[in-house]
Amino acid sequence: MCLTILRYYDIVLSDMGRHAILHFFLFILVAFGQSACARHDALPSLSHAAASIELHLNATADAAFPLFGPVRESEWAPEWSPVWIYPSAPLQSADGAVFTTTHQVGVATWVMTVYDTDKRTVEYVNFIPGRRVTQISITVRPDTAATSIARVSYHVTALSQQGGRFVAHFAKNFPGEGPHWEKAVNDSISKNGLRSGSDQQATPAKTN
Repeated sequence: MCLTILRYYDIVLSDMGRHAILHFFLFILVAFGQSACARHDALPSLSHAAASIELHLNATADAAFPLFGPVRESEWAPEWSPVWIYPSAPLQSADGAVFTTTHQVGVATWVMTVYDTDKRTVEYVNFIPGRRVTQISITVRPDTAATSIARVSYHVTALSQQGGRFVAHFAKNFPGEGPHWEKAVNDSISKNGLRSGSDQQATPAKTN
């Protein structure tokens, strides 16, 4: 029975019929590919973007500044979990630091290039191969006797089309992140009682 059916379809699907069906499916595949490419090309892409936010903090500049170092950032950003390369023990100091963080698109290598307690400035460069390079600068300045303002500046450069889509997303969304960052840092300040104080020259990681 099965052989009879197969012979029947061999007769029906003549060379001309098979060619017609093949051409039909090729047409569908080409049309789908063109549609997918059009959607892909329509995604926004930028090669570079720069943006800054300002945070109004409920602590003096000296007390707030260390919170933006690579060790103490975890006090207000629980997801922050760097893997240290140099120094081997977590430390934020003028000697600099090298560490990595893991993201969905790969591992970012970070270099802390500046940690200046006098100017209350910390600067980083991070790099995700084939994706993007990011420069970050954070400076904390006094506002009133008991408050301060942190300016957070990013420069992001794409290394690929995928990186370009991230840059476009960053340019659109980062300027609106200020309130979220501000609340997170101020909640940490309130929780830990960091209203005033001075930064140490080097801040080691906390130990339990």
